[in-house]
Amino acid sequence: MHETVATHNFTGCEWKVSYISSFLEKTWLDNFNSLSYADRQNSRTGANSSETTVRDLLTTRFIPSTWKACALLNNQHKDISEWLKIKYSVMTPVKDAADVRLGSLSHHLFRKECDSDEAFLLPIEPLSGALRHPFSFCKPNPEYIYDTNHVLSWNIHLGKNPSFKKFDRALFVYVGGAATPSNKRSANKLDAILSKYRDIQIEFDEVHVWQAVLFPLDRYLSHIRAHSMTYFAYHNITVPCDRTDVFYQGLWESMLANSRKDDFIVVFMDVCGTSRKHAFLEHLLQNSFQASLIDELYFTDHHTGSPFTTMELGQATDRNKSRTLIDNYKLLKRIRDAGVRAHAWI
Repeated sequence: MHETVATHNFTGCEWKVSYISSFLEKTWLDNFNSLSYADRQNSRTGANSSETTVRDLLTTRFIPSTWKACALLNNQHKDISEWLKIKYSVMTPVKDAADVRLGSLSHHLFRKECDSDEAFLLPIEPLSGALRHPFSFCKPNPEYIYDTNHVLSWNIHLGKNPSFKKFDRALFVYVGGAATPSNKRSANKLDAILSKYRDIQIEFDEVHVWQAVLFPLDRYLSHIRAHSMTYFAYHNITVPCDRTDVFYQGLWESMLANSRKDDFIVVFMDVCGTSRKHAFLEHLLQNSFQASLIDELYFTDHHTGSPFTTMELGQATDRNKSRTLIDNYKLLKRIRDAGVRAHAWI
């Protein structure tokens, strides 16, 4: 296991935050990196035809020879079962860690640095798609990759450690592209996300929607629920494609100016253009204080027909140039290392 340490300040006290990858997560990431490399090599030699399917890539060629996924998963059956059991439970205090076989769980470990030696664990779902449905590749089905039911809810923070983060205000920052509420379908998606938080008694006091593509205000307003008008803010800042740094800087500066360290802040990224998305998050990682303000971050992976490639500006690009799924997971790993609960969301 590899452990990195970040520092966050909650309720006037400094906490050391370590992210620890589970054995299965590390194994999946290491092996998927090999699969991705093999896929790139085959594409250069023409070994991959356009008819090659996700199922073929994951089950008949690469995995049996490179990963042997089912054997690994079967050997780790007990650990995976423990992870599935804990999925809907509250967080586990350190003193109970032995009871849940933490080797199977990715988690953040929080250590309080002032006036006590308090510490506790926050389990989080694995980064990698295969482990969202741990036995999926033994009965392969590509749809298992595209699922969000694996995400562990914020309710694991509540209950046993209510002093961890008390907040008077909750802010939701939505960085939109295809999912900005400029049409009925996208508005429903945003409302569904907010509803997930209402289910655990978190109502957002402010919702900031950011959009870098020009949308008329009336088109936007026509799809926002009437009861939401009082707390929605729409930021439509159009910038040239070669100056997206202006957009990122403006968004983070706004978040810094309008938030306090004790606020509950959720950021949801859903934009087309993987390079832009990665640049946005790289900008976040450059400032550890910015990262420490965010309690939960959702990152949408935009796949083409194969999980070995991603989308660029809504278009499939040359797989030798585009960022792959493993690139997304590596970036998410760095965000988790910074102490942020980062989730891959399809």
